[in-house]
Amino acid sequence: MTIVVPCFSCHKEFSLNVEAEDFYDWREGLSVQNAFPYLPDGDRELLISRTCGVCWDEIFSDVEEDEFASS
Repeated sequence: MTIVVPCFSCHKEFSLNVEAEDFYDWREGLSVQNAFPYLPDGDRELLISRTCGVCWDEIFSDVEEDEFASS
């Protein structure tokens, strides 16, 4: 099945092809990583945060790697 996910920041719509059973399992609480191991990381992030890769990079471009390491 194809699902359309809009980015909350740029409002561009992205079409993702997923198995219907996997989508149902995810909506029922299965983690996105376990439900869609075949999707690229960026597509899974889009499902979680509704942020596309380009916008994600823009939003977090000022965050340094060291800030994540100290969390």
